[in-house]
Amino acid sequence: WKNMESQGYTVAVALDEYWKFRFDPEMKVRYSEWMSADFNDSSWFTIKSTQCWQLQGTNANGPGVYRIAFDVPKNVDPAKQEVVLAFGGLGSGAGHLYFNSGWIDWLKQTIDVSKVIKPGEKNYATIVCLNKTGPGGLMGPVKLLVRDRK
Repeated sequence: WKNMESQGYTVAVALDEYWKFRFDPEMKVRYSEWMSADFNDSSWFTIKSTQCWQLQGTNANGPGVYRIAFDVPKNVDPAKQEVVLAFGGLGSGAGHLYFNSGWIDWLKQTIDVSKVIKPGEKNYATIVCLNKTGPGGLMGPVKLLVRDRK
C-alpha cells in the first residue's frame, strides 16, 4: 500500500474481508449469471479475502469464485479521478475480474475500474480464480483507491 500512497492514491473504500465464495471444479457457475448484480449467492459460504481458500476448509486446487457487494461514496468522481481496485495479495494461478456485471480484466495487483464504477451506489465485484497448484485465491485486503487525474 505504501507504493500506491507514494503514487498519490488514497483509500476510498476498504472492502470487507468477508466475501461470498464457491469452489467450483466443474465450472457450473460459468453457465449461470454469477457475475450479475442481482445473482443470488446466498447459498455460497463466506470466506476471508485475507487467506487462501486452502486455509479456510477448501483443500483443493481448481476454480473458485468470490463475490462482494459494497457501497461507493458519492464523492468518488471517475471523471476527475483514477479509480482502481487494489489487491493486497493473490494466490497462484490466473484469474478474472468482473465488475458491475461485466468482465474488466485479468486479475492483477491493481485494476482500473474508472469506466464502470457507480459512485453513490452499491457496486459488485466478482473474481474467478483459476488455481492449479499452491495457495489459491485472494490473500490480502482489497481496497478501492482513487487519485486525481493528471
